[in-house]
Amino acid sequence: MMKHFILLYLSVALVLSAAVSCKKDVKSGGTAGLTIVNAIPDCPRMLAHLSWGQPKRWAEVLFVDFDQYDPADHLSLPAGEQPLQFYRYPDTTVSDKPVHKMTIPLVAGDISTLFLMGTFAQPETMLVTKTPPYYSSKDSLVGLRLANLSPGTAPVRVKITGQGVNMESTSLTYKGITDYISVPATSKVADLLVEFYDQTSGTLLAAYKLDGVGSLITNNRWRYRNYTLALIKGPGAKHPGAAQFVTLINDY
Repeated sequence: MMKHFILLYLSVALVLSAAVSCKKDVKSGGTAGLTIVNAIPDCPRMLAHLSWGQPKRWAEVLFVDFDQYDPADHLSLPAGEQPLQFYRYPDTTVSDKPVHKMTIPLVAGDISTLFLMGTFAQPETMLVTKTPPYYSSKDSLVGLRLANLSPGTAPVRVKITGQGVNMESTSLTYKGITDYISVPATSKVADLLVEFYDQTSGTLLAAYKLDGVGSLITNNRWRYRNYTLALIKGPGAKHPGAAQFVTLINDY
């Protein structure tokens, strides 16, 4: 099965262990969680190789698609220095060079997101380490994290609105990201609308609607969970002709 986004998660026990730990050592045992997000519009499909050297077969790589997410991919990596190489599909021959290669320190108990942005010619990365907040069954909340991953975009203002909800985040510059914002997801809220505006001109750049946030159905996809909403450069397969749009990343 082709993997669109690589979501590397920890068990609850590891997360709790990290919460009470006073010291972090990238050489210690245990596992770490990592989400890799492809926000490079001219690399619609990238291949992630989790070691040095040239990949020799498909089983050695993971597919990371632009503006795509597959929640079925739940993996974990050993703590320590993790090499990563990214290739633009289908460039995987011996003569091909990776679009980008790097080493990231994975600390046992941490949950991180690696954002890939920029262009094929000038790729950029941003590693963010943050454990999503936990919401109990008594909390009618959804956690939303906002990011500006659109190169050349001036600072943006983001509005989150719904029935009885009016929240705002300002001065979100390129490669800027907020903490998780706890947003009401009660039955009174109904839907939520997240809008990204140019902070200076007030022009609406892109928006994303969270339908049924306040629904009372058992399998409400929003309540008690966490998501990242990122403004990225278009166009995309699902957003033809769009200069910019908002993509949704499941953080849980």
